[in-house]
Amino acid sequence: MSRVLLASVGLIVAGLAQASAADIPPRQAYSPGAAVHRAYDWSGVYAGAHVGYGWSLWIADAAVGGTIVASDSARVSGFLGGVQLGINWQSGAMVYGLETDLTASGQKNTALIGGVTFSERVRWFGTTRARLGFASDRWMVYGTGGIAYTALQSDITVGGVTDAGRTTKMGWTVGAGFEHALGNNWTWRTEYLYIDAGRVTSTTGVVTNHFRARNNVARLGVNYKF
Repeated sequence: MSRVLLASVGLIVAGLAQASAADIPPRQAYSPGAAVHRAYDWSGVYAGAHVGYGWSLWIADAAVGGTIVASDSARVSGFLGGVQLGINWQSGAMVYGLETDLTASGQKNTALIGGVTFSERVRWFGTTRARLGFASDRWMVYGTGGIAYTALQSDITVGGVTDAGRTTKMGWTVGAGFEHALGNNWTWRTEYLYIDAGRVTSTTGVVTNHFRARNNVARLGVNYKF
């Protein structure tokens, strides 16, 4: 009797153990998860250099004794190059930034009109601008605007008398561009700036020189983000 009872209990325990084992899910084989892609972070301080081309519309008048004796509307163009320094802050897809730059310019033009020689040149210019960009990972498009300061030269020679109209003029600038990150630190970009230096008047002897420059700049640059 006792043997039968023990055998019955053994069968019950074995059945319960088998049922419990069947309820346990099979162990999954370990496999490393796929690498998670992290979008590029545009935040940080950067410095770089740029080269490009500028073309400027100049309108200049030469006056003697209050009477305009000649006028020149010229395209003052040439190559340019310089350096820039800036900082970006990124929030989501929006990138906010500040940048300042300094550019040496080879833009110049000389013309002889009605016995009056006009010699016009953009010697150098700089800007300090805010930037607002929209980033998609390593690509960013942006708009920019701020103040500009330009070293202008407009020499006019009338009857052997030359007015050396040289000045550094404060103005304003707006522009746009796009930038691409090559790695964690290096980026390259292309941009366009419009710079208006305002109107300038200078007088030497009997010659009065009125001129105004509106500058267009297209440039390619490279930056290193620290």
